Amino acid sequence: MNKKITNWKNKKVWLVGASDGIGAALAKKFLSEGVDLYVSSRRKEKLLDVVKGYSNATVLAFDVTDLSAAEEAIKQIPELDLVIFMAADYSPMKSDNLDAKRAGQIVDVNLKGAINISSVAIEKFLKQKRGHLSLVASVAGFVGLPESSVYGATKAALINFGESLAHDLKPLGLDISIVNPGFVKTRLTEKNEFDMPFIMTAEEAALEIFKGYGTGKFAITFPFIFSLFFRTIRVLPYCLHFKMMKALVKT
Repeated sequence: MNKKITNWKNKKVWLVGASDGIGAALAKKFLSEGVDLYVSSRRKEKLLDVVKGYSNATVLAFDVTDLSAAEEAIKQIPELDLVIFMAADYSPMKSDNLDAKRAGQIVDVNLKGAINISSVAIEKFLKQKRGHLSLVASVAGFVGLPESSVYGATKAALINFGESLAHDLKPLGLDISIVNPGFVKTRLTEKNEFDMPFIMTAEEAALEIFKGYGTGKFAITFPFIFSLFFRTIRVLPYCLHFKMMKALVKT
């Protein structure tokens, strides 16, 4: 179990990937709760729009694939309680027409970016002798989905990465969590041409994440029924696995 976060007033949080979607919604929730919030993404103007009107926000714009930029950004933050990596890239990609260049860009943001942010956060946390690192993956990391061969693979890797971090870092007093949302209505999922069951708004997803940090759980996964279905499919024989996935996600 992680330490439960129930009093957010004056907590120091760095939210990476806050310019739109779930990240923007979560940023506004944190700010309304009195968090001292640092927000990051590549798009400075979007970040400024997200935190407009709040005095407890600091904008640090940079590219998560640039390790040196991440190192410079965290130097501007004196103290941290929680670092959330939420930056993500996605394009639907049919497996009979894999675009290796585009796939590399997705891997760079979703996985390399996560490793970059994790490395600088962990270094700071170890110096502080406390801290919580949270990586936002997806239920798409549980099973292969249509047109999601690259995106889903990065999210599966992120779940595995987070599990390994927990093994290594919890004995050192650090908290690690993984967030696995289901389908959320964002500019990324608007690209999908298949039906997305149990889809929720960015605000609903942000609230689930916010409440999840109050439980102390390692994995914050939602919606419950949808994610349970995916986890069940994962352990089924593949003859059933593919039939059930085809019935659930219709392309």
